[in-house]
Amino acid sequence: MAAPTTKELWFEHCDTAAARTTEMPTVTPAELAKLDPPTREALNQHRRRYILTERVYLTADVRNIEKAARRMLLRCEQPTSVVRRGLRISGPSATGKSTAVLHVGRLLDDALRVRTNRRGDASYLPVVYVPIGEVTSANKLWTAFAQFLGIELPKRGNADDRMYIIASLLREMGTRFVIVDEVHHLQIQKTQGAEAANALKRFAEQFDASMIYTGIDLDTAPLFTGKAGAQWRARTVPYDMRTYSVRQEGSRDEWTELVNAFAADLPLARHRHDSLESHADYLYHRTGGSIGALKNLLQDAAIDAIENGSETITRKLLDTVTIDLEAIEYATIHPYTNPQRKRGKAQ
Repeated sequence: MAAPTTKELWFEHCDTAAARTTEMPTVTPAELAKLDPPTREALNQHRRRYILTERVYLTADVRNIEKAARRMLLRCEQPTSVVRRGLRISGPSATGKSTAVLHVGRLLDDALRVRTNRRGDASYLPVVYVPIGEVTSANKLWTAFAQFLGIELPKRGNADDRMYIIASLLREMGTRFVIVDEVHHLQIQKTQGAEAANALKRFAEQFDASMIYTGIDLDTAPLFTGKAGAQWRARTVPYDMRTYSVRQEGSRDEWTELVNAFAADLPLARHRHDSLESHADYLYHRTGGSIGALKNLLQDAAIDAIENGSETITRKLLDTVTIDLEAIEYATIHPYTNPQRKRGKAQ
């Protein structure tokens, strides 16, 4: 599914995620051997689709962000005369920031629809999601909002006029949360970037909603640093998502749990749900502790296992799967040493 950059795609995201209860297709080696080619291909197609289905795993980061969102939800109905405190979710690339914020956005959307008894009401838009990776000016910022809402802004008028149109429409639609993704792209050192940042700041001041910002390494992003960023920092609660580490006991356990969670969702005939636990260190070496890289590695390996008929994921198979450049660079810089060999055990 494409990123929900329009309200229709947002409704689809919320409905699809809520209804995602498809049972994993299971088959034994004996059952697989009895299938004729057309039936086996139909099953394989079903399994490939299942493997590639987006899922949210309740990692410690996701649970903590859910908790922060619940606090914001409790506060959002209380009247206030000041800017509502927001949330900023930061971290390196491929740590699952957008996945986490889209998940939390859906939970907030659902909670507000239940609270107001407005499930299925397309005129009600409690949560807005706007990625601004391509935004370089205030006018482009409001164009991104207009694209989400499905409206055309007037060609005449200035950026403030467009902001008031957006804010007025969001009030009419009952919006309580605004998620702004990829805010690290805002370059406030440049005139137009600074104008876009100021426009976003005025919007947060004028419009009574809770703001959630996400982006890469926001602690060092222009929007949140220096004197100009002091007010942004004061108005948001920070949450930093990190890549996992196998050198710290707690993080190592969480990484192993994550590997097992991914493994449990692989519908392979000869695959055991705990079969990848012994490869947890190797998988960390290949991915640098990145959730996104781990997902891509295991999805590709599982599909290869279906295609080649092995129906299981082995270290040899994993070695043949190519993943993203950043993960490759990490593996090059950090040579892998099998910890079991260090303890004098067989691989």
